Amino acid sequence: MFPITFIKISLISGLLNACTYVGSAISTYGIGYFAEHIGWNSTVLLWVLLGIFAVGAPGVPGGTVMASLGLITGVLMLGDDGAALMLAIFALQDSFGTACNVTGDGALTLFLTGYAEKHGIEEAEIQAPVL
Repeated sequence: MFPITFIKISLISGLLNACTYVGSAISTYGIGYFAEHIGWNSTVLLWVLLGIFAVGAPGVPGGTVMASLGLITGVLMLGDDGAALMLAIFALQDSFGTACNVTGDGALTLFLTGYAEKHGIEEAEIQAPVL
């Protein structure tokens, strides 16, 4: 039913997504630990500020963590070892997230291309209006 390439890409995408879900599950324990020790108000404030810093550093590999390193060490009271661990974990997690996005996009493209070819859907050129 599907070309063999699609099956391989889907498998890789699924495995990478599984790694991301495992990382998310592990992070919930970290959130619980921080909420228990520094309080929910500080935890929610940390999330909001990290979101603001993430908007301020788009497209820069590791930019979010580097931009918010002072915030992370200040609120979470991490020392040099904790900051180094945070940078190392982010580097690994970020590469998995990027691989999941790229692989998923490729799998979706293959799926939609196969669907369009099977049903005779042709590519249409759309002209955007000039404002």
